[in-house]
Amino acid sequence: GLGLVYYDPSVLLTLASVVGTPIRVYTNTVNMDGGRFACVYVEIDLSVPVVGKFFLNGAWYHVEYE
Repeated sequence: GLGLVYYDPSVLLTLASVVGTPIRVYTNTVNMDGGRFACVYVEIDLSVPVVGKFFLNGAWYHVEYE
């Protein structure tokens, strides 16, 4: 449900910093070939609880992990 305006790699990396240390944006996401998900590689500290959602411009967005 993330708007296409946010699919710029620099914006996605900034958003990904909410859940951990951003590494890079998935190639299909940059090319807008990834379907309905924006995928970003993030290093996560598993000694603290993971983030399940974040609030942006009046809406909540769910975070999914692989």
